[in-house]
Amino acid sequence: MHALFEQRCNINSQTSRHHGNCDIDWKEMEAMFHDLPIVKNRHTLYSQFSKLPIETILNALGPWLEQARVNDVAGQRVWRVIKDMSAFWDIETKKAVMETVDDDRLRLHLFGLQLPEYRRTKDLDTLLAAIPSAASDELRLKLYNTMLNVCLRQGKLDHVEQLILRMKDAVKLDAVTFNVWIRTKLVANDVIEANAIYENMIESGIKPTVVTYNTFLKYACREQRWDEMTLWLNRLQSTSKANSVTLRILLGAVSEYKDHRVVSAFSRVVISCSFALPSTEPLLNPCVTALLRHKRTDAALQVLKRLFVQYENDVPTLSAFNLLIHALAQKGECKNAHEILRCMMNEKGLPNPDIVSFATLIHGYLLSPTSANVESVLELYQQMRNQGISSNTTLQSILLNTIAKSRFADIHKATALFQLMIKENEEQLALLPNERDQSTVYDKINCLSDRTVKVDTRRSMSQSVMYNVMMDGYFTHHRKLKQAHAPYLLLREAAQKQILTTSTLNIWVRGLCLYQNNLSAAERIVDWFERQGISMNERTAWYLVKGAYMLNRVDRAKHWLHVFEEVKGHVIYGSGLRQLKMKILKETSKAV
Repeated sequence: MHALFEQRCNINSQTSRHHGNCDIDWKEMEAMFHDLPIVKNRHTLYSQFSKLPIETILNALGPWLEQARVNDVAGQRVWRVIKDMSAFWDIETKKAVMETVDDDRLRLHLFGLQLPEYRRTKDLDTLLAAIPSAASDELRLKLYNTMLNVCLRQGKLDHVEQLILRMKDAVKLDAVTFNVWIRTKLVANDVIEANAIYENMIESGIKPTVVTYNTFLKYACREQRWDEMTLWLNRLQSTSKANSVTLRILLGAVSEYKDHRVVSAFSRVVISCSFALPSTEPLLNPCVTALLRHKRTDAALQVLKRLFVQYENDVPTLSAFNLLIHALAQKGECKNAHEILRCMMNEKGLPNPDIVSFATLIHGYLLSPTSANVESVLELYQQMRNQGISSNTTLQSILLNTIAKSRFADIHKATALFQLMIKENEEQLALLPNERDQSTVYDKINCLSDRTVKVDTRRSMSQSVMYNVMMDGYFTHHRKLKQAHAPYLLLREAAQKQILTTSTLNIWVRGLCLYQNNLSAAERIVDWFERQGISMNERTAWYLVKGAYMLNRVDRAKHWLHVFEEVKGHVIYGSGLRQLKMKILKETSKAV
């Protein structure tokens, strides 16, 4: 390199005599090609180099490219510097280098630098003029294929057709060419012509690639042509193997559509694909999720088994463990899923469970709320708290709702769990900013005190849901036991916290009127809620009218219809109340 350095110094001395504005420090340039700290003024050097005579640039490039062809660290560094400095060359320099320097890698790179100009101007002639006249057939084909891709991405389908015509006379088309050509037709929705090009491809002796089949698959999924999708998948799997692109195409389809053919195709590909792990776990995890959503539990477990077996030194992620728990629970193997969770809690090196881990298993147990399963759920919830994991309103609501309504549950245990959740909820809410807005005024009635407070909507919403779930569960639980109990204590607590809603009203009206056949109590509760500023809605009216009709109290049924429509001025929209009204009016008119 020392001799080359001296030679470049001579070049520099000559050029400095004739081109005073093109002085360049060749010693600094030389440092760019060594494993030294990055030269601070490298962009200045690149700019100075680009202004040298083209002959000087060509002479300098030769030895550099020779070193860059060596596939080692030094060669890679030289190539990186060449690429960086080429960005400073003008169009004439790029064309001269492409015509003169016999290095296809550099020619492809320089051609790529001219593509943004096409994207801006859509001038195809500019790209065609950039193809070196001395380019080999192999390079010429690569450049043409590059142009095809760019034209297609820019939506210039007419340019694609023009290039194809030129290519037929200039080069031998390859699989890449045919694939882009097929995509062009499918973008234009010309599936007949795309199929004809596919047949032409085979007749020309060019074997279709996975890209070919993926192109047709993507189109078939986009247009929901499931029979065609199955055809192209069969062709793909008969000649080659599906890849991650195939999987992503079908994953997108199965995430949007529920047709059994796309679900079956997706299952086939997921099971048959072999990918290097753990790098592809981020792809396989959503695939397993999709399989579970479509109830392909066995296929999901098959993929998960392969995922866990292929790990050696690495451990699957927490997401993978949660999916395994989900799959086992969905299959009804909650004990096995529970064992996985225990391992996560007790064995070092495994990811610690999170709320998803516990919630997934809890949901699995609640799918069949037997006495033993309810006990397991209560144990799990306590373990989750012991792990320092905070619950959320969704999990709490589902848990309370299922346990309280289960005929196997001890309502006292459910109440204790509810109190625990409320305490936990209040502890979490205490951490929220104390932003409040005006609430309604609660009048003193019966045992409920008259209080006026400001309540933050975010603070009240979660507790309102919890109380509603518990009150609803209480009514349902005792209905199954044929016992007439009403959770007045819970109602009083909810009123004191000022978290009553129309949903609370409807829970009480349904519980009293339909579950316990106590129309009078239901009417009193409606009046009481009205005094709290909470009015009835159409669902409330339906419960009252339905309950009155079931008790043969047609007078009260008509009364509540009158209140809802005439007094409140509401219009009946739901078919349930509208049909019940017509039935009552029809029967009363006959009686008259």
